[in-house]
Amino acid sequence: MMNHIEWIQSDPTLDTLESINDWENVYLYLINLDYIHRTDTPVYLRGLTSNWYALSEANLPDSHFEAFYSLFLHGVHHGRQNLYNDYRFLTLLGYMVSVSPHLFPNPLNATALLKQAEKLSNHNLFVHLLYLGSIGSSQTLPQYEAVKSEFSQSSYNWLVGNSAFERYFREVLSTSLL
Repeated sequence: MMNHIEWIQSDPTLDTLESINDWENVYLYLINLDYIHRTDTPVYLRGLTSNWYALSEANLPDSHFEAFYSLFLHGVHHGRQNLYNDYRFLTLLGYMVSVSPHLFPNPLNATALLKQAEKLSNHNLFVHLLYLGSIGSSQTLPQYEAVKSEFSQSSYNWLVGNSAFERYFREVLSTSLL
């Protein structure tokens, strides 16, 4: 299995804004970055993860939430139209749907998205972990625990950046089941 997540785009400016919870400037930065229309998939995915994190974890005021939500829906639509065969997008979308279904006006099947991502990923351990976690059955729990343990032991090698997304996953993996 691959032992890294090669598709998270580093962006020191965005990392800094996220780390100080400056969500108004994160939003403006994402607008200026125009991540939705980028053909550079890692830049698009970095923008999408920042947008999702702001909506799901940042406790935004209503006025900011609506702006981020509109941008997020456009970003998801772009990905579904243009990246439907990209395991990186399907992985992130599947995870976002599994933990934040309320952000999606049309129901999506997180497990199906993650299963497709796993097929396309060439056995990426991170994708496999998220897929097993989305199943949530007693039959897959032992396998999930084994993969989670393997991933957790090396997650700092996997999640080497300082984005809110990477910090989020380091914390989730150190404290609980996905």
